[in-house]
Amino acid sequence: MILFRRTQHSVINESAAQQADWRHDVGALFVLALSLSALALTSANPPIATSLILGICGGTTAVQTVIDVTTRRLPLLISVTASGLMLLVAIFLTRSGTQLLAMLAGATVMMLIAQILVTVSRGSLGRGDVYFCLPLGLALGIGSTTSTTVVISMYAWALSALVGGLTAGAGLLLRRFSKQSTIPYGPFLVVGTIATLAIRGTP
Repeated sequence: MILFRRTQHSVINESAAQQADWRHDVGALFVLALSLSALALTSANPPIATSLILGICGGTTAVQTVIDVTTRRLPLLISVTASGLMLLVAIFLTRSGTQLLAMLAGATVMMLIAQILVTVSRGSLGRGDVYFCLPLGLALGIGSTTSTTVVISMYAWALSALVGGLTAGAGLLLRRFSKQSTIPYGPFLVVGTIATLAIRGTP
């Protein structure tokens, strides 16, 4: 947790948008709590590999959400490093080819949809969003089969788009946003992923 906090503060301070303070820590802890709640709902008694993988993903989503809201960035290094750690845990602790394939299927589907949206959205989404889908997709494959993971990855994106669209619409109606406003999409991806994990429940 200390490492996550230091990384978050370092990126925010380097961005020159503002100085990191206690509010960023509170925001990160809130997102982490939501992620861990999804972990609890995913399995009543999760194996240590599942706990570690979703724990890494939870810490990553917490840090990246705060960074994205503050700086409108999703650093690639954080997403890639977390994904590497998640895969290492899966390889050495689960020792299951089926589990690894399901995780890779989730990452592939999430990133493929993101890349398509980057192409058609004309700048609304960026490369950071694509790479952020990597750890999220890996988490969606935990305790699942390849075919099921493909489906729930689509659900995760649908929920993300729904929440993002509703938030943008409400912001426009309340005049909190304008059509030219830049809205961070990372938090919506986190909400969609957490909600999907929670709804799926115990495999």
